[in-house]
Amino acid sequence: MRRLRQHCALALAGILAFASAASAETATIRVAQQFGLGYLPLMIMEDQKLVEKAVEAAGLPPVTVPWAKLGGTSSVNDALLSGSVDFSAGGIPGLLTLWARTKGASNAVKGVAAISQMPFDFIVTKPGIKSLDDFTPQDKIAVTSIKVSTQALVLAMAAAQRYGAAQFDKLDPMTVSLPHPDSVLALKSGSMGIVGHISAPPFQQEERKIPGARVLFTSYDVLGGPATFITLWTTTRFHHENPKTHAALYRAIGQAMAYIGSDKRGAAETYKRMTGDKTDTAEIVAILEDPLVAYTMAPHGVMKYAKFMHEIGRIKSMPADWKDAYFPEAAGLDGN
Repeated sequence: MRRLRQHCALALAGILAFASAASAETATIRVAQQFGLGYLPLMIMEDQKLVEKAVEAAGLPPVTVPWAKLGGTSSVNDALLSGSVDFSAGGIPGLLTLWARTKGASNAVKGVAAISQMPFDFIVTKPGIKSLDDFTPQDKIAVTSIKVSTQALVLAMAAAQRYGAAQFDKLDPMTVSLPHPDSVLALKSGSMGIVGHISAPPFQQEERKIPGARVLFTSYDVLGGPATFITLWTTTRFHHENPKTHAALYRAIGQAMAYIGSDKRGAAETYKRMTGDKTDTAEIVAILEDPLVAYTMAPHGVMKYAKFMHEIGRIKSMPADWKDAYFPEAAGLDGN
């Protein structure tokens, strides 16, 4: 009987150990983001350690959350596919590119939630450029990533609207990949032949001050209304293997947005401190108070992007509904 009890105890210990291992979630959450006020909720999450607090509140072991700052959609997507990060942030086109590429795979990519909604400007400095017709082959246009970034896709949409669907890529040879801070410097100096930049807040506010600079059009002009600027995505593997951790991060996004809504000055000061941006705090607060700017988790404009990307062959398959490209947690949001 003693030996039987020992065997049973060992067996029970093994079962418990297996169950514990099976239920263990990650101890590290790696997030890649880019530059600008579109990423403010993620900066708030980093600064206030909202993910770590949400994980603790969920009764999970402590986690570390390294934040990587990368320069474009291609970079954050490569980082996610290589396993260097667990979450990537960028524009809807970046998400849709990976969603279509990995659809049906064992480690497919889907969206988590929207991060920000704001218009971005096409700023030009060369005298005489009043429309897309006025660009020459020598004129260069800065975007964060050629072809796949939100800025590049909006330019393609504008070209299709101007010249017809078959010429959506008419201006692609003129585009150059540059992070927003580098684009500002290039536009100011005229280096690299750059005479235009499809920008983002607060960089576009700085660029508007360049002598002779003007806005050719905004993203809302091209899209026909407000649309998500930045969204967050991850892999089904991370989502399924770490459901409680994923849920905690999802809650942290909402907490960051609530903070921005309740204390815009504090959020602006956080942005300045974390980025080293010298813009006057009042100017950043003014951007946050702009009625066209919203920090909402609901993804907007997903199907507009998807339809265009599918029509021009950038994605082979198109979601039947925006919810197809996002995890179920977002299904209750008022997206489109």
